[in-house]
Amino acid sequence: MAEAAAVGRTRASTELAGSGAARPVGVVVGASNVSRGIGQVVAAAATALGGRADLHVAAGRGRSFGLDSRVVVRTLPSVLASTLWRTLEATPVAHALITDVGNDLMYGQSPDTVLAWVDAAAARLRAHGARLTLVRLPMSRLRRLHPFGYECMRALLFPRHVRFSWAEALRRAECVDQGLVELARRHGASVVVPEEVWYGVDPIHIRRAAAAAAWQHIFAAWTVAPGAVRVPHATVVPWWPHLRLACALPAGAGFAGVRVRGAISVRGTSVTQEVQVWVH
Repeated sequence: MAEAAAVGRTRASTELAGSGAARPVGVVVGASNVSRGIGQVVAAAATALGGRADLHVAAGRGRSFGLDSRVVVRTLPSVLASTLWRTLEATPVAHALITDVGNDLMYGQSPDTVLAWVDAAAARLRAHGARLTLVRLPMSRLRRLHPFGYECMRALLFPRHVRFSWAEALRRAECVDQGLVELARRHGASVVVPEEVWYGVDPIHIRRAAAAAAWQHIFAAWTVAPGAVRVPHATVVPWWPHLRLACALPAGAGFAGVRVRGAISVRGTSVTQEVQVWVH
């Protein structure tokens, strides 16, 4: 698996170098929501970039901005330690999205630490010329969460990490959410406020039924024309590239002790859309 990933990265680098300025580059940094909705993410992002694009995705379930993370037997390097930055090198980036900020709070990190890591990622992306979009925490849904619901969520999603009371967890989330607003102001970033209807019983993961509309709304900030991005059926990522994206391990990930060495490259083509995706 690691050998195949390394071949994928070599091919990816070659095609990126030959893509030229005609293919805008977009970057998506996130965690579980990006991985769960990867098909809609790629389709909406590529459409917002004009239909043909190079898209770099640094995400993964439980991904941390500054720590190595583990889910069962799969490990991930942090966003800041990912291959994204080495792969981009001097490549200009048209747009970048930072979302899914919050896992690190449940890993016991302070709001100041979480915001410092997000700030570092934003500064790197800005250095590539990216126009940033930051997605805030789903506070309208979190404020309605019952303490018992919080304990269930914590036990299911973060069973091995620091236990905070619900009141303390909410306070920390409020601090990070307000900090993201300040970071957006300093970096000249667009801000997206998650809508409560995107979430169900699970207060932090976008419902599958709402995913298409949610990602269209989020990536509207990447378009020049006002209004939400509309993704026609013909531009949805085809099933085979979609399956490869959904199953791809990010570069640097480990699975049962086997390390993925290079960024996986997936090409998806449909009637009106062609997009090259790197999973970091």
